[in-house]
Amino acid sequence: MNHLNTILPTALFVTDINGKNIRPLTHLNNVHDQAGSYSPDGKKIVFFSDRLNSAFSYDLFTMNADGSDIKRIATGVGACPDGNCVDATWGPKPGK
Repeated sequence: MNHLNTILPTALFVTDINGKNIRPLTHLNNVHDQAGSYSPDGKKIVFFSDRLNSAFSYDLFTMNADGSDIKRIATGVGACPDGNCVDATWGPKPGK
């Protein structure tokens, strides 16, 4: 995924496979929610956000796949003003 370093807010959305029925999981509230990745079972999403920090200073969050129950799980995972950022992804399942 590509981080969009813009002064404009960014949010996470989902859509049907055909590109229809777009719906927001997070909202454009002057924050940058970026780089969402589904968990292997599809029940959770991990993503970066500066929602609790200054712009482009990211923490790591999880939420349910429907956008509910957003939780910060790591702080200060970095800033990427040059667009050279690491994406949030899930590791392999234990025992794999």
